[in-house]
Amino acid sequence: MMLYDLIGVSKNDFDNFIENINSVVIKEGTHWKHVNPSSHNSVSIKFDKYFEDQFKNVISASSPKQGAFCGKSIIQLLAPHSSKKYVLTLDIKNFFGSINFHKVQECTKDHSSLQLYSDIIHIFYFGGDDQLRRGLKGSAAIAEVVGLKIDHLIRKIIYSNKEYSNKDLVYSRYYDDIIISGDSFGALRSVASVLAKSIYKELGLLLNPKKTRLRILHGSKILGLRFHDRDITVPQSLKHKLRAIMYEYSSANYDESDYESVRDAKRHVGQIIGTLRYIINFTSANVSRYEDWLADFYEELDRLEEIRKDLAQYYDDEKGIYFDM
Repeated sequence: MMLYDLIGVSKNDFDNFIENINSVVIKEGTHWKHVNPSSHNSVSIKFDKYFEDQFKNVISASSPKQGAFCGKSIIQLLAPHSSKKYVLTLDIKNFFGSINFHKVQECTKDHSSLQLYSDIIHIFYFGGDDQLRRGLKGSAAIAEVVGLKIDHLIRKIIYSNKEYSNKDLVYSRYYDDIIISGDSFGALRSVASVLAKSIYKELGLLLNPKKTRLRILHGSKILGLRFHDRDITVPQSLKHKLRAIMYEYSSANYDESDYESVRDAKRHVGQIIGTLRYIINFTSANVSRYEDWLADFYEELDRLEEIRKDLAQYYDDEKGIYFDM
């Protein structure tokens, strides 16, 4: 089958997408997103979803699994650490920006379905500066594929190295956040030094020294969750934040006849959705109320997008002015 068949679009639409592949996504701040509205938008999104699934297949074939696509919630990833005394947290500096296409090719060389489309993957997900474009669905999966190499290296060091193999260390990773816990402060301090050198030497990635922390696990907040004795909980501060931004939205009185105001409203709703998803993903029980709210705000986001599309016909985004209605 041809790629456009696999994606589920017509050959003509796919050819138009390829012709305009450098303009179907745009960078806003540090993240990339699909251009909207655009005649190529639907093809761009389907392309992104297809290759997200392909890279997820690479992750699924790996073992043991860590990271964002391992089938575990954050609370399940962190649970094995709860019985330990100390925790070492590390962060990859500029993780997405440090991932170039060559790193991905090394990780997928045994997957012919990806090698076949390497050129178009390179253009769409990396662009001219050859840095992974954060924000696209496929980019998150690509980052996790590279994360498999991080997992392999760290496991080799802490589980196979005689110096650490008898220390009963526990390892987890979520994207570029690395968590290692144990009962020996000295062993964890030594691991931090060894990993900084090994990750750079073997993977070409740098650890962020400002985010390297070794501390007592009890009372620590990791990936937004709080460790308390052997329990892991969502901090009340996050729930307070959710209530605050929901109240702010209900009282903001956004002008739905004004393009900029509707766009601001969409950003506000997006912030609420992001916070709700965070709480749902990281909470093991009693999430039905949050799931109901999430469904409501997704509907609100869709409603605002329809209003924005109508207003966009009369608005020059670059100049910030309206045409005659």
